[in-house]
Amino acid sequence: INIAAGPYLGIFAIICFGIMLVAPEVLTILAPADYWSGKIIIPPIVIASLLMFLASIGIDLEYYAKRTRHIAANTIIAAIVNIVLNLVFIPKYGAVAAAYTTVVSYMISFIMHYHMSRKIEKSLFPIKIFIMPFTVALLGASATYMFMDNVVIRYALATVAVPCILLLLRKYRDRNMEQGAE
Repeated sequence: INIAAGPYLGIFAIICFGIMLVAPEVLTILAPADYWSGKIIIPPIVIASLLMFLASIGIDLEYYAKRTRHIAANTIIAAIVNIVLNLVFIPKYGAVAAAYTTVVSYMISFIMHYHMSRKIEKSLFPIKIFIMPFTVALLGASATYMFMDNVVIRYALATVAVPCILLLLRKYRDRNMEQGAE
């Protein structure tokens, strides 16, 4: 499971990376001009999606182990955190706050589900398999913000970075498969 999970998570991270780099143009093509200012909340929305995906790895194990009460409790805690943060920050910062409070609540959800999955089966899902995908997403968000108004640089980054990340994933997969065979 651990050998398969790393590349699986990495592929999702690459998709998130690419989405962040091209989404500002997609927004300008598909949405009316009134919504174009919303491009600044694309990275946190994509990172929140990645965090929910990462949490789903632990959630699946919790379902398998019939620990559904933990799933419900963790979800309620994360939802309460999100509501409280929204009440505090949305009145002052609007939609930007909503995007970032979602990231925080999904991060809390991921941490709680990760912790529970490690209690269920300590050998599954070492933290290192989650670090690379999250780092890739943070790099994508940083690049998107740094070059938000320069489509050429963002697309050049995507053109160079995505194949490099794919090569690293392949190397990671091959190394893990060799270790698994031993």
